[in-house]
Amino acid sequence: ADIRSIEILFDKGLLELAKRQISKSKKIAEAYEEFLPLYELLKWELRIINSQAFSAGSETELGSLYKQADDCLEKALNANQYAFFSDTVYLRIRKFGFFRNESEFRKFSKLMKHPLLASEEKAASSEAKYYFHSSHIGFSELHADYKSAYRHNKQILGYLESHPSIIRKQPRQYLTMLQNMLVWQYQLKQFREALESVEKLKLFVLQQKNA
Repeated sequence: ADIRSIEILFDKGLLELAKRQISKSKKIAEAYEEFLPLYELLKWELRIINSQAFSAGSETELGSLYKQADDCLEKALNANQYAFFSDTVYLRIRKFGFFRNESEFRKFSKLMKHPLLASEEKAASSEAKYYFHSSHIGFSELHADYKSAYRHNKQILGYLESHPSIIRKQPRQYLTMLQNMLVWQYQLKQFREALESVEKLKLFVLQQKNA
């Protein structure tokens, strides 16, 4: 809807209003890490500069906008790569369940040795970080390593709770991670922590109902 409004303003020659709308929309896209919409907004910003015969922008500004656009595409691609790893792991779980033997485990372990899954540092956004840990949770689940699943689940929850805008964007994701945490805490016999998670879960559900 924002892109369409910008396009209408641009077609009418209302460039200052279009730039204001772009600025407002960029702040929202940045807060929610919406990289592809942000890329489109940056391209509109560049289109306006172009339409003004480059009279309104400096070479430095132009370079900065193109750099930001490149960065958006790189982050979107990075998140897509991590999503592939996560989906592959959970496809394995849904179709085949737990590993039946050691050779099966070693074969699938090759996926988890990919350089991108070696460290969270290569995950360039909150979405990529989520899929990084999600991949490890699924793999841990496949060979019943509940301590590892718990550790990665806790990392996701910590990250989400420090980024409220991401929780607002995808509340179901946060709800799922809270529910999963209960599973690992039960498996590890962390019953006191599980009760705390139940209370956190109840509070979050109530907040969502009243939102």
